[in-house]
Amino acid sequence: MPDLASFPEPLAPFVARLEALTEALTLPEAAREAWWASFWEPQPLAGRINPLRTAQGEPEPDGEAVTRAAATFALPIRPAFPPDATLPHPLAAWSFVAEPHARTTLTHSAPFQDGTITLQSLSSQWAVWLLDPQPGEEVLDLAAAPGGKTALIAAAIANRGRIAAVEAVKPRYFKLRAELARLGVTCAQTYLADGRTIGHKTPQRFARVLLDAPCSSEARIRFAAPDTWQHWKPRKVREAARKQLALLRAAWQALAPGGTLVHSTCSYAPEENEWVVAQLLAEAPEAEVVPPAGRPRARYRDLRRTRFPRPARHAVSQISLLRMRRSSAIPAACCPRKASLGSLPRCSSNTTKPLPMTPTRKQMEPPSWC
Repeated sequence: MPDLASFPEPLAPFVARLEALTEALTLPEAAREAWWASFWEPQPLAGRINPLRTAQGEPEPDGEAVTRAAATFALPIRPAFPPDATLPHPLAAWSFVAEPHARTTLTHSAPFQDGTITLQSLSSQWAVWLLDPQPGEEVLDLAAAPGGKTALIAAAIANRGRIAAVEAVKPRYFKLRAELARLGVTCAQTYLADGRTIGHKTPQRFARVLLDAPCSSEARIRFAAPDTWQHWKPRKVREAARKQLALLRAAWQALAPGGTLVHSTCSYAPEENEWVVAQLLAEAPEAEVVPPAGRPRARYRDLRRTRFPRPARHAVSQISLLRMRRSSAIPAACCPRKASLGSLPRCSSNTTKPLPMTPTRKQMEPPSWC
């Protein structure tokens, strides 16, 4: 375990929680060392080519797209995935990585200014790849600012369909609108609204729902940069978890039967990830978890290893992703149009007790299939 005395006082509780999490997840020693080392390294820099702005109008990305853009615009970028790699999604062929010091060069380039390229972490892109929206669908982005994921959804559906992009904070809302305009998004309608109210306004409407939930931003912490951790407190984790649960209930209420919901955060805290989802699963018998390819389906008892991608891997900053599907419509009596804010009424047939927000060590033990 790291020597807590070597860390500044505000960081000690965070480091202690991280160490407990690595033990609970039984990470191999090499993975654990890589994870700790990542807190001393700069954030990975990544982005993507924007097919909504490409002059060629190519309907499908190809493996040479990033290489061509780098040569055409003299950009210091390279493909995010090796040529022989199996891509997590076809749009990943548009993704690139760059050295952290290249940020200013890229953001001041003409292709960035006109929306041909944009900076977006691979972990942020991964949330949309996992959502996998299709042309013609109606999609809800419940905490949409600053707009990168909304724009990628629009790219995935080629501006054919409808996106409802909701943001509650006014300055972030206007930033969202500006970003969508820069990136050529025409299929999105933006709403300045409290996301917790959306579920009862639009019950069972959307085929896909993305909730990139407001969180404690633990994955952005870098030990050498006090501005990334000086405001972190355990209380912030608890507050974020309460807000996320209200938003997740609203997101689920807005999801259509047979629809897909992706919940994502950039936090390591189980309170903000597995245990928020576990609360919903305890309340919604029609919910099923759809883990990444190659892993069996599970309900809340097996949520410990739904984190994906894993930390410190492939230049992907940490993100916790979980995908759920609504297997059938919930009874009308359990989904009144006017529900209390941030709350889903429980079905009378569901007697499962909610799980505690803070898991015990036994509950954190990884399932046998991990």
